[in-house]
Amino acid sequence: MNCSRCGFPLGDQQGFCQRCGAAYRPAGDRNIGASQRLQDATSGPAQANSRVKVFLVVAALVLVLAILVVSHPGTKQKSPSSQSSNETVTTPVTSTAIEQPTIPPPKYRVYRSNLDEGTSVVVSPSTSDEQLKSLLWLFREKVRSHRFKDVGILQPTSKQWGQKGYLSGMIVVYKGGKCASEPFSDSPGLGPCGYGDHSAAEYQWGLLVDGVFNADADSGEMTASDGTIVTVFDYHDHWQLPADLQGSANAEKQAQKQDP
Repeated sequence: MNCSRCGFPLGDQQGFCQRCGAAYRPAGDRNIGASQRLQDATSGPAQANSRVKVFLVVAALVLVLAILVVSHPGTKQKSPSSQSSNETVTTPVTSTAIEQPTIPPPKYRVYRSNLDEGTSVVVSPSTSDEQLKSLLWLFREKVRSHRFKDVGILQPTSKQWGQKGYLSGMIVVYKGGKCASEPFSDSPGLGPCGYGDHSAAEYQWGLLVDGVFNADADSGEMTASDGTIVTVFDYHDHWQLPADLQGSANAEKQAQKQDP
């Protein structure tokens, strides 16, 4: 190998020209450099592939971790009012108070009462809507407590299974006595007031519920002063008598069941 500057032959183990002093790399160093460059050239793609694999593994781990976080969110701290999953939450059942009129019922008189046809009563034509409601509530309490005489009913109202009794019936209220006879079958023609119902209010008990006549299943309706039909109450409200009256009524029912 000759010197690149002066052309003088160079040795393999010297690092400069003996003639002109120019520096050069010995042949052995050139071989090492070439082999190093070859190693770098071959190891580059391998290192790149290794970095890609590492990136893919890290990405997969991040994805799995994200799925776990979404599927199993962290447990939130409970507030003092929260319930544990093992506790049974029971919603208290509250009963709505039944609104009854506070004014007294109007004066009335029993016009007529027939078995299986009902009882008609007459009130003043000036009777107000609130007074009619109060009268219907009076009938409800007296019938439910079996105090029929208190409202002027002195004879059985129905006949069921061959026996006369008070298991069902109807009390119809009229404003004035002109139309009071229309519930009865012997009323001539279309009745004294013509076609239709001219009553002001009506209380009925012993209704058919789920295929069975229930003496306590009742309803009260009235025709308001503006002509609309108003349901004052019915058995769906689950109204009960005052405790003392209810106890007497239950005892009476029990005694009737025990009679041969």
